[in-house]
Amino acid sequence: MFWAFLFAPIAALVLGAGTEILARLTPLGGALSRFDPLAYTLRAMATSGNLFVELLLILGGAVIFAGEYRWETWRSIAPRAGRVTIMTAKMVAFAAFSALCVLGCAGAGLLVAAFGAAANGARFDAPIVSATAALFSFTIGLLSAFLQVWLVGALCAAAAVATRSILATFMIAFVVL
Repeated sequence: MFWAFLFAPIAALVLGAGTEILARLTPLGGALSRFDPLAYTLRAMATSGNLFVELLLILGGAVIFAGEYRWETWRSIAPRAGRVTIMTAKMVAFAAFSALCVLGCAGAGLLVAAFGAAANGARFDAPIVSATAALFSFTIGLLSAFLQVWLVGALCAAAAVATRSILATFMIAFVVL
């Protein structure tokens, strides 16, 4: 679960900070920097469309949705709760963890923006749009990132039900995406 949901925000933070440090070492690094928190946050939320991040989410989805089939524990929990209830609970768990991953990436983008501004002596550039438009952009960006990662979860759930195998779930979801 660490690799599936926590590695992407941590990697975004570390690689973003490293990029800002390397930008500072270039001759024009400080002159090219600016602090636009909305742009950095929206760019960080867009990492949910990155194939590497989707690969990690597929890994988590395959374990969550097909894990009981691997150890055959679904036979002991299926009589207590219906299959629809079990899959709904798994989808809610995947949605919550993937939402935290997206929010973690957004937070990492904001931290990288602040770090880059501090390291490079950049000025603060307020968004050229109104606060309402900035909030609307952030909300739409967040919603689209959530829908994108939840699509990965739905694909993993369908593949897990069809194949009952973690490896097959992983491979089908990866090939389709």
